[in-house]
Amino acid sequence: MGSKEEISSKREITFRKKGAPVTLLIPEQIVRLRKLRADKLNQELSFLLKKYQKSALEKKFLGKSFPAVSYQRKGLKLKKMNFRPNEKDWVALGVLALGLGVSRCLLFAILEEWEYTNEVPYYQTRGALTKITLLREILLPQNRFFSQLFPSSS
Repeated sequence: MGSKEEISSKREITFRKKGAPVTLLIPEQIVRLRKLRADKLNQELSFLLKKYQKSALEKKFLGKSFPAVSYQRKGLKLKKMNFRPNEKDWVALGVLALGLGVSRCLLFAILEEWEYTNEVPYYQTRGALTKITLLREILLPQNRFFSQLFPSSS
């Protein structure tokens, strides 16, 4: 009873350049300000991840409480945009969003805000520091993804 049972899971994935169709719900204001088009979202997502992934990894936990995921607030006029993302980018967005405690849609909107204002806020006011530095070890340039899950040591 006293010993902790270790749980680990390994999985290897090979990415395709164009993945399955996905949907992002993006605030209409951001769509308008950034002049977003569904046929260009694949390139936009790649650009935002390249530019802001490191900054996002340095942020505090953006969600309200772990392990719950925070979504966009009610009352926003959300535009449904469908596109086929590069699988590598879609996985990276998902891993980053999970680590920060937010949905993919909310994280995409946050990255678009940073791009529009040309500013990354110095810090976030709520939450605990995000412990996702291990996720930064993912070798995305080689189009390969290795994941390993371990129980929290705290």
